[in-house]
Amino acid sequence: MADIILETRGLEKRFGGVRAIAGVDFKLARGELRCLIGPNGAGKSTFFKMLTAQLRPSSGRILFDGTDISRAQPHQISRLGIGIKNQVPDVYDGLSVHENLWLAARFRQDSELARSAVKTALERLELDRISADIVGELAHGQRQWVEFGMIMVLEPVIVLLDEPTAGMSVEETNRTADLIHEINRTTTVIVVEHDMQFIRQIAKQVTVFHQGSILAEDTMENIQQNQTVRDVYLGVSGRA
Repeated sequence: MADIILETRGLEKRFGGVRAIAGVDFKLARGELRCLIGPNGAGKSTFFKMLTAQLRPSSGRILFDGTDISRAQPHQISRLGIGIKNQVPDVYDGLSVHENLWLAARFRQDSELARSAVKTALERLELDRISADIVGELAHGQRQWVEFGMIMVLEPVIVLLDEPTAGMSVEETNRTADLIHEINRTTTVIVVEHDMQFIRQIAKQVTVFHQGSILAEDTMENIQQNQTVRDVYLGVSGRA
């Protein structure tokens, strides 16, 4: 039996009379890399925001490593070992790359452990060559990668990424795919994304949302061949 790190049971979110998420049952195994996809309005972003305590469920439960976090606050989510990256980078533009990672690391660790975590993250994400650069002067993709580093120094159990390639060039997108694979070597990862070319680069297992529910879960190869998914997400022609 798989070691389940994250699970939702009957998860719902209502906005007035609209059910944005309609009783979703979802399981994620420890060490997995899962991509959440779906057309605009499918519910994947609402689902992500509930997992990260940015929205509170109307009903249902969210279990993290067996603990109910359905009513947890964002700071409690972080301390449990859940790293979150939203679409817009949450970085300190006036500080260097190293200083950004250092401040993030000191949030949870003493000076010695923080120093070690920063060194490791800079090396793993290949940010050491720009560690002294001011973040506000970096290219868009590099600023996103700095936030990856700020998450990694917290040594999270699971990382949730919301459209991590938004606004990136092809080269930056390819580099981001490599970084996500590097993160996934030691950390469970969920990626919410709409760029199908990028999904093909990183996907192992894919969950497809449609009208607030899970339409399909399978490998990327099988998802691409699923006619129902092609009709509602990729289009009737099946082109991505």
